[in-house]
Amino acid sequence: GMRRRERGGGGGEAPGGAAVGNGVSLVEVSLQDLKPQLRSHDEANEAAVRCGARRLVSPARYRVTFKPMVYLRAAPATSAAILSIGPTGTLIEADATLATHEGLWVRSRRPVAVDPDRRGWALVHGGAVGLGELLALEEPGVYEGDARM
Repeated sequence: GMRRRERGGGGGEAPGGAAVGNGVSLVEVSLQDLKPQLRSHDEANEAAVRCGARRLVSPARYRVTFKPMVYLRAAPATSAAILSIGPTGTLIEADATLATHEGLWVRSRRPVAVDPDRRGWALVHGGAVGLGELLALEEPGVYEGDARM
């Protein structure tokens, strides 16, 4: 297909590397390298929902407790591409969850800023990968099909 090269406001050329000071620009730069793979990650995302991800009709709210941040990934797996980051203290509203061998994953209801068509998955507890709690549940949501009124 066609390759579009877009320059976003010269963000990477700030004097003294100021643009990469908080790490966000580094994530955006690596996203450019991942663009060719994203379609397959979308398919993985849809497959996850088919394979037992539970949708929330009222979002569950999670707070990032891990320091300094958690990763929001293209699919519910630690091997999936990183789409974005959630710094400590960030509120994540989840519209779906999936339990895997790595633990419980939650899907952010809000799209990833650099790509409005995509929503990231975050791992709630990192026990399977040698980490502790990553997200704390602040408010449970209501799952699709639950008869809670």
